[in-house]
Amino acid sequence: MTYTKFQTAYNQTLAGEALSKSNQTKATNLQDQAAALKKQSASIQAQVKTAKAKLAKGDTSATATLQDLATKGEALKTQAAKLKATQASLAPALKKAQASVKNDTLPATAKNGIHTIKTTKHYKVRTNVYNGKLMGATLIVPISALKNDTQAKKFAMTFSVLATGVGANAKHVLKTFSNNSNKKNSSQTTTETIHSNGVTFSLGYSTSTLYIYVTK
Repeated sequence: MTYTKFQTAYNQTLAGEALSKSNQTKATNLQDQAAALKKQSASIQAQVKTAKAKLAKGDTSATATLQDLATKGEALKTQAAKLKATQASLAPALKKAQASVKNDTLPATAKNGIHTIKTTKHYKVRTNVYNGKLMGATLIVPISALKNDTQAKKFAMTFSVLATGVGANAKHVLKTFSNNSNKKNSSQTTTETIHSNGVTFSLGYSTSTLYIYVTK
């Protein structure tokens, strides 16, 4: 995964988390619809290519197929236009959400090597980048934050955004983290690693800090 892809996914997810619950649902539905339309469009294009090849070989039955596909294509364009209009209606809320998380977004570029790219009073994000590729990331959080309800929610949201950014299933990761934390005793400095979609999360504890190491 490139750093750019990670940064884009991270910042988009962060903005999405700042939307109201109703707008989050709307945004998710729009993403699903856009993905479905893209899949249907690709299917129609493939069928058109096949039909044209048949027609070129003298199979006149392909003419009817092309006409049918043309109708479907026009219907798809209509659906796409409606989707674009709905997306536009969500734009003001998304712009406001993006502004509200501006101080938490990741920078557009990251230097080669291991560097802390985001520092806030609640956490730090450190990345290991080589020639534009994200080799690993670390979320660093004060353990005291996990004992404060408000800060704990902030941590959960940041962890979720990071997990989504690297392509993991955030719900699975957070649930497993919670289960592992509940079983951890005070003397442990590590807990069982978490795996999701080819991403590994390794947890390390010092007396004051939680380190979440992410590798893919």
